[in-house]
Amino acid sequence: MSETLPLIILAGGIDKPPVLPEGGEGKRPLSGAKGIDIKLGGRPLIDLLIERLQASGGFGPIWIAGPVSAYGASRLGCEVIDTNESLGRNVERSMRHVSRTCKGLPLAITTCDILPEIDELNALLAEYRAHAPSDFWFPLIRVPQDPAVLGASSWKPQYTLIEAATGQVQKILPGHLLVLDPESIHRRLCFNCFEVAYRSRNRGLIYRLRVMIRHVIGLLLLQDLRNLTRFQAPLRTVTALWNGVRLAVTLRKGEITEEMLAERIRRIYIWRDHRLKYPDRKGRMPLVEGFSLAKDIDTREEAEEIERNLS
Repeated sequence: MSETLPLIILAGGIDKPPVLPEGGEGKRPLSGAKGIDIKLGGRPLIDLLIERLQASGGFGPIWIAGPVSAYGASRLGCEVIDTNESLGRNVERSMRHVSRTCKGLPLAITTCDILPEIDELNALLAEYRAHAPSDFWFPLIRVPQDPAVLGASSWKPQYTLIEAATGQVQKILPGHLLVLDPESIHRRLCFNCFEVAYRSRNRGLIYRLRVMIRHVIGLLLLQDLRNLTRFQAPLRTVTALWNGVRLAVTLRKGEITEEMLAERIRRIYIWRDHRLKYPDRKGRMPLVEGFSLAKDIDTREEAEEIERNLS
């Protein structure tokens, strides 16, 4: 296993401000190329993020997936992959670019609108390495018990699940760091779901599920048709829809553990042949501390709060 993880920072522009959920009333949502537009202490957010990622010692090489017109051809030693389309297309183009030099290696993906604490990054990297290799690794961040800690991010939708180790109900937020095995995933399905998930972010689970099914059903049916021509069982659509619906319903009710959640996602996105070849290699979604990984900057209020904390 490589000592450092190749990493892509998704830094494309946002055409229009996102729709905020109930609780976000009065907040001022951001748009544009947030990595370069958000200034903290007079410096672009992307520069501060890169410095912290580099200081952790856990990532490299690092690429920025965003428009060269905004970020330049390179930044702080990181090559810029010139892309500024939809999120799904940005992920697709950047992964194709990176795979030329990092084939066979796990790949990390993060976003340009976070500013993680270095000690929290190091703790997460230690957790990842302790259980590698995994088909994918995505941390679930515990919501701080003190509501004051949430600050300007208190409006963000929280999810509930049951911690497998203790049986206790936990409130969580998604961490903005994903590590995956690029060779094991159904890429086209992942790219489409990235796109739909981003467009419907900050909305209710059932709404997001309906939107996602509507957008990926044709892709699933096409895959099953291809399976038939290869004399393989056409189970892709049934498998993905069944696990997707069960995932959404149990997550909404708070009746799922992090291990069950990871297994549902593995059955949706990881190729069946790969699962059969590596039956002991799982997806991992650990419950961890690390609130700075959950605080993506979606509003002016959040940007102003982080700047105050820095100063």
